[in-house]
Amino acid sequence: MKWVISSLFLTVAALFFQPLTVTVVIPCYYKHACCLPELLRAYEAQTRRPDEVVISLSEPGRVAPELIAQFERGPWAFPVKVLLHEEKLSAGANRNRACEDATGAVILFQDADDIPHPQRVEVVCHFFEEDKVDFLVHSFVYSEDPLPQNYDATQVAHTPYEKDTSEKVSYGSIALSRRAARCIHWRSTFGPGEDLDFMHRVFHKFPHGLIVDAALLTYRNELSSFRQ
Repeated sequence: MKWVISSLFLTVAALFFQPLTVTVVIPCYYKHACCLPELLRAYEAQTRRPDEVVISLSEPGRVAPELIAQFERGPWAFPVKVLLHEEKLSAGANRNRACEDATGAVILFQDADDIPHPQRVEVVCHFFEEDKVDFLVHSFVYSEDPLPQNYDATQVAHTPYEKDTSEKVSYGSIALSRRAARCIHWRSTFGPGEDLDFMHRVFHKFPHGLIVDAALLTYRNELSSFRQ
C-alpha cells in the first residue's frame, strides 16, 4: 500500500512540476530566408534550448531550394517545422499560421532577421515559471550596440505591464502563454502598427503580464522589411 501511495504521489508531482515547454515561432518572408540557418544555430547555442521551432515562410518559390532544404533538414538540436505558403503574407499572418502548429506551453516570437541573446529562452521561462504570467515583453539593443554578456534571471528587474508604457521593448517578439496565443490573433493585413495593436488586445484580455528589463534581442534595423 505504501508503495502504491508513493508511486501515485510521484506521478502527480511529475505532472505538476514538469518544466515548461517552449515553441519559438519565426515568421519569415523570402528576403529573410537567408537569415534562418544563423538564427537556428543561435537557438541551438541557448543556455536553455526551445523544445521546437516553427517557421512560417511565405513566397518560398523565391528562395533557393537548397537553402530551404538546409533549414528543413538540419540536423538541429530540436524539432523544426517549416510551413511553406506560396502566397505573400504579412508578418502577422505568418505568426498566426505558425501558432496553429505550435505545441509549447510558452510561445516565443522571433523575427527571422533578429538575433536572440544566448539566455533568451532561459530568462523568459524563469518569469513564466515564477510569476505565472500570460505574456512578457523585454527590451532589445540595435545591431551597433553590444548585447549584455550574462544575466542572473533571479536578479533581472521587471515590472507589471501597463497599456501605455513608453519602455523600449520589442512588441513583435512577445512571449505568450499557450492559452493567450490560442485566443488572440495577429492582424493579417500589411502596414505599420500591427505589433502594438496585438499587444493592446492581449493586455485587454489577459492583463497579467510583465516588462522585463533585459535586452534579449539584437534588432538589425538595416534588415527591416520596411527598408527593403
